[in-house]
Amino acid sequence: MLPYLSKKITSSFITREIIKAEDQEIYAYSFEILLATLLNFLCLCLLALITGTVWETAFYLLSFLPLRQFVGGYHAKNHLRCFFILVTVYGAFLLLLFFLPTYLYGVVVLPAMIVSLAVVFVFAPVADENKPLSLHEVSVFKRNSRIAIIIYSMIIGLLFVFPIMQVYSLSLSLGALSVALSLVASVLKQQILGHSLLNSKN
Repeated sequence: MLPYLSKKITSSFITREIIKAEDQEIYAYSFEILLATLLNFLCLCLLALITGTVWETAFYLLSFLPLRQFVGGYHAKNHLRCFFILVTVYGAFLLLLFFLPTYLYGVVVLPAMIVSLAVVFVFAPVADENKPLSLHEVSVFKRNSRIAIIIYSMIIGLLFVFPIMQVYSLSLSLGALSVALSLVASVLKQQILGHSLLNSKN
């Protein structure tokens, strides 16, 4: 469905002479990624509204999305699988929000941040076959990911000091943990496949 829609949009842009015909494949792929991202985002927004966790979800995404850009991690082979993985991970996040007692927040927040810090410092960034990295990108993303996870850890710790903000501290820490687990999944995938995903370019 998404490839079909992206091709239709691209064809429409070519017909209107907004883009060049020789760039069709590039734009079709870009529109496909854009549509998939919008679909995923709208789904999470809908679930957040239904469950009454709009602010908690916002803090979760404030941690997950920026870190994901620097750190990298696992990428599914197709959009449908990506969608199901995202919904599953988000569902686990919601279960913790609803069923974890407030007095146990610290038991989750502290280990989540320790694991996230350790994983990011040891492994980040990790390329994937769907998103390879050049050597220069690895160097830049390594620095940025370490700075980012330290800043997030400080913010999470600061929020946790105030009881009324602890749920947002939990949300941020679980977003970071989700990225860390994605990172580990990508590392394991590479070890199983037994090949490097770095581009040869510098």
